[in-house]
Amino acid sequence: MKDVPPYTIVGGNPAKKIRPRFPQEITDRLLDLKWWQYCPSGFRDLDMFDVCGFLDNMERGKAANELKVFTPKTMKFMNGSLVLV
Repeated sequence: MKDVPPYTIVGGNPAKKIRPRFPQEITDRLLDLKWWQYCPSGFRDLDMFDVCGFLDNMERGKAANELKVFTPKTMKFMNGSLVLV
């Protein structure tokens, strides 16, 4: 399978679509939220097994500007040493 739609379960060799992981409404909310762009500390206390509750809380946090964008530190080699930049 060349392109796998977001939140789709695939399996086999060659890969075949098995089923969507969530209903389309949930997938759309996850994609609109772009939850992966936010610092994990903003949602570490949320129950990720309750997807709708997670989305409700994250969307509230985003609307209230409470979520911090995740900007991880980068590393590079300088003079033979690994340095945080």
